[in-house]
Amino acid sequence: MYYEQLRRNLADLPNVETVSIATQELPPVSRYISDFTILGQANQPEQTATLNQVSQQYFDTLQIQVLQGRVWTEAETLRASHVAMINQTMAHRYWPNGDAIGKTIKIPNLTAKNVWVFNAPGDDGSVQIIGVVGDVPNNGLNEAALAALYAPYSLVAVDWLHFVLKTKVEPMTLVHTIREKLHSVNASQALTPVETAEERLESEGWAQERFVASLFSVLASLALLLSGIGLYSVISYTVSQSRKEFWIRMAMGATRMHIAQRVALSVGIPVALGMLAGILSSLLLNAVILRWTQASISSPTVLITVALILVAVGILAALFPSLRAASLDPMKVLRAE
Repeated sequence: MYYEQLRRNLADLPNVETVSIATQELPPVSRYISDFTILGQANQPEQTATLNQVSQQYFDTLQIQVLQGRVWTEAETLRASHVAMINQTMAHRYWPNGDAIGKTIKIPNLTAKNVWVFNAPGDDGSVQIIGVVGDVPNNGLNEAALAALYAPYSLVAVDWLHFVLKTKVEPMTLVHTIREKLHSVNASQALTPVETAEERLESEGWAQERFVASLFSVLASLALLLSGIGLYSVISYTVSQSRKEFWIRMAMGATRMHIAQRVALSVGIPVALGMLAGILSSLLLNAVILRWTQASISSPTVLITVALILVAVGILAALFPSLRAASLDPMKVLRAE
């Protein structure tokens, strides 16, 4: 096959680990949705899945784990065997008992609908499931994966496809060599611009998410620094104003630990109140932040992490004034007074 010849030529290049073929969009978004029916089983409402026709190397190239069954072989690709793989989401949804392997489904979009698209002999859209693979993002970076179908690219011959390469070096350094290798097979073969996985992710929302994350990280770090300095200053001033009280208590038998605990307690109450007010404000402003990013700050993990950071800042801010207040000799200070 012509496409297989192109793929093998690319696989022979130095610094190329694997090369695979895909006819549709790559993760994290797949916009090619297909209906399907399950033979011998009642169909569910809105029974759809993303569909991609790929070569058997696709799962290795993108490091998609095979959870059950197997991937079709190169021989099955060349003879356009009527087989398919499904993702874990689809297996759980339609075969919750784990018996998806061996089932037959019919996919109307695996049949030619245009004069420039050709079917393999005997192809009526029916395929047998031979494997289940792990989920990969196909509905954006922040949404749960949709049901997904993978079939051999040879079932329906189209006039476009993607070559997906996993390289040992920076991918863009191989672009010129890759183009030369493809043109050595067919000098008139039209080629589209090359896109790296990182560029693909950025175009689908990663760039915005990274910018927003960096912006909020800088602002949060500045706020944390200013709050720590302010808290330290207030505690130091409070300790200096109360030093006579502390010395008298120590002269009357209070331990240094008691004095340190008293200072820490005076800090803990306002820190706890401020932390509570901050969490409530964050929850109220969550709708505003969602306009910038798809992530939500109402996650319990996020709130607990922030609370622990604030507690740590409060402890550090109170530590040195508390130790300083407890380290003075009350009798020497009182004599000096």
